[in-house]
Amino acid sequence: MVFEAYRIINRWRKRKISSIRFVQLILDRLFSVANGINGLIVGIKIGEFFGSFGIYTGAFIFSFLAIFIGGVLFEWIFCKLFEIPFDYKIENAFNFIGLKYDASNEQINERYEDLNRKYRKFEDNVNIQRLENSMLIIKNFKSVPLIV
Repeated sequence: MVFEAYRIINRWRKRKISSIRFVQLILDRLFSVANGINGLIVGIKIGEFFGSFGIYTGAFIFSFLAIFIGGVLFEWIFCKLFEIPFDYKIENAFNFIGLKYDASNEQINERYEDLNRKYRKFEDNVNIQRLENSMLIIKNFKSVPLIV
């Protein structure tokens, strides 16, 4: 858990994830622990009816179910509430080109052309490659033809 938090903080510091994604990932880890504990308690209470084997089995099964279901629900609610895509790679691609992920194809194409001209003018190969990669991710996300 501590190592995972350290990795998340480093990804945020290196700007590989946005601030809102950072908050989402940290809260998700905290809720996962809480859900695991709640599932453990419920599993023990239900398992009491089946003896000691039921207690261990119930605790194991319900803690994992609570972690999984709670994590999926939390991610879905958080992404819908703050209007961010479920995958941080899509979020990073849209952040790089400077648009929201619900932008129209025309807006995406115009922004691509502007950035492409800008980076090619200064022969900025690193950002040209990032732009091409971002557009590939966006193209796969949108599942419709774009310029790239």
